[in-house]
Amino acid sequence: MQHQKQVAETRRLFDLMARGTTDFAPEIWREPVAVYADPAHAAREQEILFRGRPLAVAMSAELPRPGDFLTDDLGPAPLILTRTVAGEVKAFLNVCRHRGARVAEGKGSNKRRFICPYHAWTYDNEGRLVGIPEQEAFEGVDCATHGLTPLPVAERHGIIWVQFDPKASFDAEAVLGPLDAELAAYNFAGYHFHERRTMTVPINWKLVVDGFLEGYHLRSLHKKTVEPIFLSRHCSAEVYGPNVRMIIPRRSFPEMQGQPEQSWDLVRHTAIIYVLFPNTVIVVQGDHIETWHCYPSGGKVDECTFHLGFYVPEPAMTPSAHEHWRRNMDLVLATVKDEDIPTSRGIQTGATSGAQTHVVFGRNEPALIGFHRALRDAMAA
Repeated sequence: MQHQKQVAETRRLFDLMARGTTDFAPEIWREPVAVYADPAHAAREQEILFRGRPLAVAMSAELPRPGDFLTDDLGPAPLILTRTVAGEVKAFLNVCRHRGARVAEGKGSNKRRFICPYHAWTYDNEGRLVGIPEQEAFEGVDCATHGLTPLPVAERHGIIWVQFDPKASFDAEAVLGPLDAELAAYNFAGYHFHERRTMTVPINWKLVVDGFLEGYHLRSLHKKTVEPIFLSRHCSAEVYGPNVRMIIPRRSFPEMQGQPEQSWDLVRHTAIIYVLFPNTVIVVQGDHIETWHCYPSGGKVDECTFHLGFYVPEPAMTPSAHEHWRRNMDLVLATVKDEDIPTSRGIQTGATSGAQTHVVFGRNEPALIGFHRALRDAMAA
């Protein structure tokens, strides 16, 4: 975030604290429980939200060098991301053009060839078919037209975007809209990938995202874990098209009062949470970045899988550095696994209980309302 904007947001938070309040939406929002529990709605989401628009699928820090690659199966189709010799990120469907087997697994580095394990058809990391064993048996198969199926991909401000429709196209700057310059200022591309954890849980994917978009629950659900770190009664929220930002001040935030504005460091004294619509959460912490990529899984309305990624300003090279990030990761996982997920499982069960037709978001949950308004608008469109 640019410093001028940090100053403006710091003033805004000081004002909220002085008035003893948080940002408010104009009115409450009633969300139908069907969006969490109706299989037909979930199927429409898969086509409209996950196939029909670009998704932020990874950070540039996961592919720092030419020859680096990773695979991902959480989206609507199996994916390969690779960085070419020229330094460009490419995205392909992880499907051999011979019999449809997977050509890569996991992640790695210095990978110039992808060799299908079934019959050894070989592709370079530009996706071109460069080898067919016993090629004389495949007369009429043109290597130039049988490369890996490319997907539209863009890399911008350290974020990699993919659309799971080979015929689509998109502009990452337009996807970010008013957030573009703000995200550019963080230099995400300069961070180093530290660790990724993956979890599958029996809740709708939106419940994971919902948990990041209001500070209202911290004082009750997280009173022994993260509530002591934050001033959860004073959050600011902003909507940027379909994308959302919420800022929650740390207990150290008041230290900036009385200091000259040119020394104000909003990032150090807050957690800044972005939802890159529809399913990616980026949390900018004082000394690292967390990403959450949330997807429906198993074709179920009540199951999702998410990646939690940690990105740090310098590689962890010492035991103390590894221990520092281990403690950070453990705190995040304890909060999510022991507090958020069990509560969300109860919400998921309640959505099919017949107790109510809608859940209610209060005026003190404006970021949450902004996210669900964007979902409603996208589904309607």
